[in-house]
This record gives sequence, C-alpha cells and structure tokens, in this order.
Amino acid sequence: MTESQKADQANPSISPEQAVDSRPRKGPLSFLSGSLTSLMLAWLSLGLSKGMVAYFAAHPPSFSNAIAQSIASALKTLFTGMCFLATFSFAFIGLGLLLVFLRSLFTRPDGDAASRRKRNGLLMTLHDLGQLILLLSPGLLLSVLLLATFAAGG
Repeated sequence: MTESQKADQANPSISPEQAVDSRPRKGPLSFLSGSLTSLMLAWLSLGLSKGMVAYFAAHPPSFSNAIAQSIASALKTLFTGMCFLATFSFAFIGLGLLLVFLRSLFTRPDGDAASRRKRNGLLMTLHDLGQLILLLSPGLLLSVLLLATFAAGG
C-alpha cells in the first residue's frame, strides 16, 4: 500500500477533489526538463530519419516480381514516414513544453485558467474553444490537402 493510500484511509473526511488539489503542482523546472528531453529525442529521430532516407536511396529495392516491388516500396515509405512522424511529434511536444515553461515564469501560481474554470464550474470557455480551433486548423488543413493529393493519384 502506498503512502497516499494509507493517508487516505487514515483521514476518510478528505474528498477526492481535495486529494487531487493537495498534490504538488508541476514547476518550471519539470517543464524545462521535459522540453529538453523531447527536443533531444526529436534531434535523435531526425538523425535516424536522415539515415533511413540515405540508406533507402543507396539501396533501392530491385525485385523482378511487381508485387514484391510494390510491397518493398510500401514498407520503405511506411518506415520513413514513421521516423519523420516521430521527429515531428517530439519537436512539437518539446516546443510546447518550452512555451509552457516560459509562461510559467511569468504567471502567478493561482492565475492559471484551470483553477479559474474549477471555481466557476466551467469545463471550457468560449475563448478556450477558439484557441483550440486555431491550434487544430493547420493540422486539419494539412490532412485535407494530403487526402486530396492521394485521392487524385498524386
């Protein structure tokens, strides 16, 4: 049994919401370390991606069977795409955590939006919804363009 479970059994009058609020908040140092870790993984995945592109460019698949050639080409595209997806994901996570780190340096501990929403009983404000749409629109546009390109046979 963990320490927190023992403490919860010893004091049953604490509600689950109060128990969640009593946990220590993440500080700027944890945001910075997460950002640096993610950016380092992005750099490593970029090196792996470049290595895979160089390897597949130097060793093109040469099969006499058209089906085998098609499968080899599909696997090459899949592996290369997964490497670049990892690079992209780690880089944007690192960038996001870096921005959160910078924001945490300039805000008060009680001034975050989550605590204001909790006090007001709101899950998402209209401003939050607008920011979410603004953040997701480039990815949605890119997805539509990629689908249109592949649907057209390009």
